Amino acid sequence: MKLTYRDLKETTNLFRDFIYNFEKVDTFYAGNFRKIESFEKCRADLTKRKYFRNEIASILERQNSELGASVQTLKNISYLKDNHASVVFTGQQVGILGGPLFTIYKAISDIKLAGWLSEKLKTKVIPLFWLAADDHDFLEVNHIYLLNPQSQVTKIEYKPRTDWQGKPMAKVILEESINSFSKAVGENLAETKYKNEVLDKLFQFYQEGQFLSLAFARWLTFLLGKYGLVIVNPADKDLKKLAAPIFEQEIEQNGRLENIFRETNLKLEQRDYHQQIKKKENYLNIFVDNGQRSTVRKEKDFFVVEATQEKFTSQQLRGLLNQKPNLFSPNVILRPMIQSYLFPTLAYVGGPSEVAYFAQLKELYKALEINMPVIYPRATVALLERKTLEMLERYSLDIRDILTQDIESVINQVLEKTLPPNWEENFTKTQAEIKSKFEDLESEVAKLEPTLKETFATTKGKVDFELNKLKEKYFQAHKRKNKIVREQLYKVKNHLYPENDLQERKFNLVYYLNKYGFDLIDFLFQSIEVDDFEPKVLILEEEL
Repeated sequence: MKLTYRDLKETTNLFRDFIYNFEKVDTFYAGNFRKIESFEKCRADLTKRKYFRNEIASILERQNSELGASVQTLKNISYLKDNHASVVFTGQQVGILGGPLFTIYKAISDIKLAGWLSEKLKTKVIPLFWLAADDHDFLEVNHIYLLNPQSQVTKIEYKPRTDWQGKPMAKVILEESINSFSKAVGENLAETKYKNEVLDKLFQFYQEGQFLSLAFARWLTFLLGKYGLVIVNPADKDLKKLAAPIFEQEIEQNGRLENIFRETNLKLEQRDYHQQIKKKENYLNIFVDNGQRSTVRKEKDFFVVEATQEKFTSQQLRGLLNQKPNLFSPNVILRPMIQSYLFPTLAYVGGPSEVAYFAQLKELYKALEINMPVIYPRATVALLERKTLEMLERYSLDIRDILTQDIESVINQVLEKTLPPNWEENFTKTQAEIKSKFEDLESEVAKLEPTLKETFATTKGKVDFELNKLKEKYFQAHKRKNKIVREQLYKVKNHLYPENDLQERKFNLVYYLNKYGFDLIDFLFQSIEVDDFEPKVLILEEEL
């Protein structure tokens, strides 16, 4: 079974052109991801700049060693000291238990692209994963979705006593309630031969007293560390210190940078492309954490930290930055600039939303004199279990039917095939015969009493209405009698398009690890191809 991005209603005009007609959007990007020449040019530009290679390598070695890094990961970090080495970035929020499936697809795409570029460019390209540890939306990362043994979409939420909303995720410590959360996860997973092993390993990382962001990092390191993935924790005070010059430029040039951003948005709008990032005017692209991560607003000659209403002059805010750089973090606009300022970033692997917001950033890179990386689309994957595939085949359906149509329409199509032969034709024929008889009778009535013509027309309309109603009731009765078909197709939908969302955006990996074991990771790694730019349908057999 095959899919294209054209099949998915979630695909925006911008992403569709990015994939299929790059020449329409090339003005918004640094290079065409399909052409090796784009990467060669970017690499040549990177060699003209100096980076904090030794300092960065030292920080990453410390961070990753604490996560249980593999030999290959530590080797990759050491390669960073080489002036010819570059990096491929991806990143994600630190969702509990690893977040949605696409997190793992992003990381694998990142690793495989780095390996492919290393071969093509004959130089070391290292895969880096940026933890969104500075993010402060706890409600986005505190839950998972999975399918319970009855194939129902189930949300399981971690509910600590402490209110962490608004706090950087790097500060979130898992509390006693992680135990009830882990119990709920176990109760909603089927009994399999892999269950104990998977849950024991998972909750070895996610346990009371651990930092949420570090639990995420350790879990990802466990899953993909052997492939050399390097974790970057931007909440690290030493990294913040190195990034201070970019924060300083944002403070000094905020008005100019805001105008540049606005102009790009107008160009996107003129081409009928959406703006992924909606930015309020007069707000800096930084957060300041004085107890709570807060936006900063420009108000005449002052900068106001909104959470505390503290006011700073430009000089005072820069003074705070110099004294306490660890209080500062970038928003979604400035974060990519900091990545490319700190690291020789050759490419960024992103999903459709990230591809869209990078289109808004090219001119900001230029303004800050930072090299923009080539933007590369991550793998989009649909996991199709054998039983679900058999159900589709039983009813002569394709995965596209489930992803592109309302499930009731799909059910109707299937049930129509199981109705008695010519049932609809018989209804239509009967309606036509009755209509013909009425027309014959109408002329007779009109001859006898012309004033009854209107009453006759009303009666004819009512009869026609009731016949249509009867036809619908007949079909609905057929649907009720075929309850099993209906239930099976709803289960298929739950597997492939849960709550009208792409599977990769909804489900957590633990559901699939529970059924297929840790060999699933190797299967995914082997199956995801770096030069395949269409959604991939992977069939999961009982034994991988």
